[in-house]
Amino acid sequence: MNEALKSNLNSFFEGMPAFHKAPPNELSRLAAAARVIKYKKSDFIFQEGDPADASWWVADGIVKISKLAPDGRMSTMEILTQGDIFAPAGVMNLQYYPANAIAVTAAAVIKVLKPNFASFARTFPEIIQNVLQQVSQRLQRSHRLRSVDTLSSEKKVAAALLWVSEKSRRSVGLSRRELSEIAGVAPETAVRIVLEMKKKKWVTATARNVVAFNFAALQSFLGEE
Repeated sequence: MNEALKSNLNSFFEGMPAFHKAPPNELSRLAAAARVIKYKKSDFIFQEGDPADASWWVADGIVKISKLAPDGRMSTMEILTQGDIFAPAGVMNLQYYPANAIAVTAAAVIKVLKPNFASFARTFPEIIQNVLQQVSQRLQRSHRLRSVDTLSSEKKVAAALLWVSEKSRRSVGLSRRELSEIAGVAPETAVRIVLEMKKKKWVTATARNVVAFNFAALQSFLGEE
């Protein structure tokens, strides 16, 4: 590992709230065991059912966790951005990944193999609690954001656009397929709603991407329930 990358990984882990009590030498040991992997938009990082061999962090870009629903549709469970840990196999009893991890944008992720992270976590038992608490709180927030089953399809799409934008703290281009997965509506329904929102100047839309830009209008629309 070159010195610049090692320094960047050290800084990354030092900035993790879950690791704030770990001494610098132990964080350096963790950084030495880490690997940075870059993915293109729509690449799979891992797939549901793959052996859970590592813990992962988002270093840059946006990653989604998705799962095949009983009706055959792909459902987005979480949206992850810089600093988020996912599938922490070193501290959770994971034998296989329970869902897919997919790059929503071009992304860089940090991978630490299960034995390395497990060894690090055993040295500092409070880290296990911190990581599990972080994952649990994020799942609860995601669940609240996606608890839109009683909303109209239009409001599900509006909620999905806001969810992604708020999580990433910027406007993000989504394909219509990605938007339909996150919103939990049929692709043809998402297309119809996007065209309506485009006419209202709430989003910009091309053949490839949908981008929310009128956040105030979308928030007001959701508040009309």
